[in-house]
Amino acid sequence: MNRSRRLSTKLIYAFILTVFLVWSLFPLFWLAITALRPNLGPLQMGNPFVFSPSLDNFCSVLSGKNLLPYFLNSLIIGLVATFLSLFFGVLAAYGLARFNFRGRRLALQWILSIRLLPPIGFVVPLFIMFKALNMLDTPATLIIVYTAFLLPFSIWMLTTTIQEIPKESEEAALLDGNNHFQVLIKIVLPSLWPAMAAVALLNIVAAWNEFLFALVFTSKKAVTLPVAITAFLGDRGVYWGEISAAALLTAIVPVLLLLLVHKQLYRGFGHWGVK
Repeated sequence: MNRSRRLSTKLIYAFILTVFLVWSLFPLFWLAITALRPNLGPLQMGNPFVFSPSLDNFCSVLSGKNLLPYFLNSLIIGLVATFLSLFFGVLAAYGLARFNFRGRRLALQWILSIRLLPPIGFVVPLFIMFKALNMLDTPATLIIVYTAFLLPFSIWMLTTTIQEIPKESEEAALLDGNNHFQVLIKIVLPSLWPAMAAVALLNIVAAWNEFLFALVFTSKKAVTLPVAITAFLGDRGVYWGEISAAALLTAIVPVLLLLLVHKQLYRGFGHWGVK
């Protein structure tokens, strides 16, 4: 009876996992099929499953559209915004985790509430502000905006991690004459690297895929890859093959980053109770 129950439980878990995997991976599967189909044009239709695989769409994307400037824009903006969000996030998280002051809990809740607000609500006031400062269509604008929206998540997750680090070593270092900044560098950061790697990966993926602010605040010089892909929307229709090929090429960087830091990512998730 127990064996039958365990078998039924495993089958249920396997079914749920299968459904989840199909739900998660089918969009990528469809994207790959669309990218590998011969270029039929925006108005022509064909059987989506019966075709001879072709790299025409990838060749069209790489030869017809120079994506390198947009790739560099996305990479530079994402890396700088991620670095700034981690730098200020670590400092703020250490202060919130280790110092007791009036309004500390309220500050944490306020920081998180900013991240929960819809980005569309900030578009108009930010656009007016950056236009008045003559900063539209510059990488600095996106770096500032991305850092501001990545910072609350970084602070919240790093604060939780620092609170789980034992205080004894820090107290001993303070007694030895070190100041709090030295304690942060020597004691806290070595234990914080896995969580920082996880936060950095999530932040750079968020910045890499961001579309709304890049669409509104850029027009030519600071255009990022997600916005550049919209160039395949032609007057006669949507060139789905080229869009799918460009989207797959855009996804290469997040996938490579995941492969490079997956061990640190798992360790970072372990700090937050995700096994």
